[in-house]
Amino acid sequence: MFWRALTNTLVFTLLTVIPMVVGGLLFAVLFNEKLRGRVIAHTVIFLPYAVMVTIVGILWR
Repeated sequence: MFWRALTNTLVFTLLTVIPMVVGGLLFAVLFNEKLRGRVIAHTVIFLPYAVMVTIVGILWR
């Protein structure tokens, strides 16, 4: 039972960590390029964080 759990954990870790690292690296390279719509993409990605901080600030005022 231990070895089955260890195998499941390792498989899950490899199948989630590797795509997340590769995907993050690809997004970083893509955002670093001079492409059309780059400003819009940055806004779409970072807007939720800015809104969240603003809302927390208003709630804790």
